[in-house]
Amino acid sequence: MTNMKTVNGVSVMSSTRSMAIDPQLRQYSDLSEDLEKKSPIDFISQSPLEILCCIIRYLPLNTITQCTNVCNAWRIRLLYSPLFWHVMDMQHSMEAQTGVLLRSVSQHVRKLTVRDESRGIMKCISLLGAGGFSSLRSLSFHLPANRYDMNLANELYDALPYVAPTLADLQIQWKYTYNYFTVAISLGRLLSICRNLTSISLDVNEITDCSCRPLHLSHTTLLNRIELHQTVRISTLCNLKPLFRYSPKLQHLHMSIPNDEDILPVLADCCPELITVSMSQGKINRFSQEVGRTVLSKNSIPGKLEHLVLDGVRSLQSFFPRLQQSTHSINSICLTPIEGAFMDWHPLSAFVLPALTYLHIDCHRSSNSFLRDQLPSVLVHCPSLERLVLQNKALDPQVSVTAPIFHAITKLVKLSCLRLCYFDIRHRMFSQLLEHCANQCSLQELGIIQCQGLTGTTMHDVARIKSLEVLELFGPDFLLTAEDTAEFTRLLCMELTGLSTLKLGQMKLSDPDARNIARCKNLSRLLLKQVHGFSAEGSTLLRGHIQQIEVGQ
Repeated sequence: MTNMKTVNGVSVMSSTRSMAIDPQLRQYSDLSEDLEKKSPIDFISQSPLEILCCIIRYLPLNTITQCTNVCNAWRIRLLYSPLFWHVMDMQHSMEAQTGVLLRSVSQHVRKLTVRDESRGIMKCISLLGAGGFSSLRSLSFHLPANRYDMNLANELYDALPYVAPTLADLQIQWKYTYNYFTVAISLGRLLSICRNLTSISLDVNEITDCSCRPLHLSHTTLLNRIELHQTVRISTLCNLKPLFRYSPKLQHLHMSIPNDEDILPVLADCCPELITVSMSQGKINRFSQEVGRTVLSKNSIPGKLEHLVLDGVRSLQSFFPRLQQSTHSINSICLTPIEGAFMDWHPLSAFVLPALTYLHIDCHRSSNSFLRDQLPSVLVHCPSLERLVLQNKALDPQVSVTAPIFHAITKLVKLSCLRLCYFDIRHRMFSQLLEHCANQCSLQELGIIQCQGLTGTTMHDVARIKSLEVLELFGPDFLLTAEDTAEFTRLLCMELTGLSTLKLGQMKLSDPDARNIARCKNLSRLLLKQVHGFSAEGSTLLRGHIQQIEVGQ
């Protein structure tokens, strides 16, 4: 029903239905007016301290400084709540007001991280030298590689005594990569100033008192973790002997220092509580980084090795007693054995390692004798092995060498990840290994990278392993026909229903192959490297069905 009303002399039409809704709309309008009349909620002043602290930590320090200048209530709330300032991360150039703020809350700071240019870090160092950081336990400096300041190290040495009584963790990351200047830090001087350190990490061009002469220490340290990374070659690792001798509590050692010596003889009679040993020559490999982030088990026992990363080792003989007492605790091993006059790997194959779950062997610097005589015995003595990575680059792979290794892998009943790089897989033992994985093994991840002998038959056998979730196949030169790839991709979508990640390299794929790959039900990530053959239509089809696609050259 419609009614006519006159408003300011103009006739308008209204319905009884709209009039019936008016009271409800009027209620919402009244509520909105009431909310507007009320004073706005001060989130900073009225939020619980724990929630506010979580929010504030995501803000840059300069922004927090601006918050303290908004009003007196905010300033009191922020400055007089110590919990806000326990962890501070400076990621931008420090302004004048920020320096004032840092001085005001310095007594509350427990962990300070500075990621700035040299001028910003110099300001921070001057604040440390002014005192006031009475609760500081962790200090980290991260400088860009294109900034160089000759006075920075000396300023740091002068400021550290003011925070040394409470400082337990010190990290310095600064590698200058331009011209002929290098960043040189004295480890002995740092340790003589900060005698309560339990952890130290140096990632610099050169550690001056280790490169050419033995490190000088006159006191026993409290160090539990040591990380040393430098680019300048060290004359001898024996220069570090005093560091290990005066660190009886050391449990975690991570080093990346160019040299031609074994670290094991240096550690032979030092550091009785070692749990992690990671030593690489000149570069930090991916596995070494993973070990550095590894969370050790709650049942870790000082002196029982759990993680061992050794790049460039000729002999394990000097480490025999430690291996003997750690056979039931070693969880992961990454080794790069090298040829030498005193090569002796018998200690590794002499023990059963029931707790070992990760083994990474890079044989590019060793001889075929190690592959033939030692590696199969090592594998047999690892009944709980779950992840196995074998690399054989820069050697002439021989079928007679790799066959015993493949036979030993078939005995690993718990294996879930296998990666082979630069191996000869033409032996029938490899076909038997794939058949074993298809019938009796719960293999979830398989990688065949730059291996000789990857044929259509091999790819057919790979596609029969129904338990696979991650599959990686790369060159070198594929001798594959169009029928081989068509059959392989057809089996992928039919047999490997649980496949989530597929990586293919140096392969020719057609549009029908792309359609088969797109039909894989659970495939969410596809990486193609030097893959060609399919058209733009095939590429569009893949991008429409797969969540993440990476294409590289």
